[in-house]
Amino acid sequence: MKKALLTALALLAALTLKAQEDNLGTWSSLQVCHQLNSTWYGNLRLEYRTITATDAAGERGDLGLNLWFARATFGAKLLPWLKADLGVDRMETPSAYKLRLLPTATLSLKQGALTVALRERYVAAYTPSAPEGDRWSHVIRSHLKVGYNTSGHLLAPYLAVEVYGWQNWQQTHYFAGTQLKLTKRSTVDLFYLFATSKTAPDAHILGFGYDLNI
Repeated sequence: MKKALLTALALLAALTLKAQEDNLGTWSSLQVCHQLNSTWYGNLRLEYRTITATDAAGERGDLGLNLWFARATFGAKLLPWLKADLGVDRMETPSAYKLRLLPTATLSLKQGALTVALRERYVAAYTPSAPEGDRWSHVIRSHLKVGYNTSGHLLAPYLAVEVYGWQNWQQTHYFAGTQLKLTKRSTVDLFYLFATSKTAPDAHILGFGYDLNI
């Protein structure tokens, strides 16, 4: 018992030291959804993200990577297990803004309380202030989510992973979270995200989202 406790404390200490070296961040979002009929749906989403890092003096500060975006999405449920939609948004950073198109397809399989969903999203972004020839950028985002949801329970926990790439790997996000059912029309999403990238230090992110169906 003592050995297991010492091992757990050592692991916790190592994770704490690692987190002190990595970036820290928060994601917060508000989404309003509307089901037009049994097939068509739309939603509006606002999201704000922050990132801070430790400088050479050991002080945490703004990386200049904070961003927000506003997105409108319109889509259809093509089959009981397949839906497709198209999103358009404007993303703002301290240095520039981007206009993005986000066509998406999502396949979902449900067995009892367990749900597995695979989402494939292509993102085409246009940056007007970028040099000629570099204004368009592209990425494919593959998102796999496994959730557990039972009727009568307020919490619906899930695990997810999302991989970004275009010709080669760019970054990966790992999620652990839960949805909290407030009412029949509203839910809160609480999650921890670990992000690893080939161009930036690892990041630990806490997220909060509010979804409202009208």
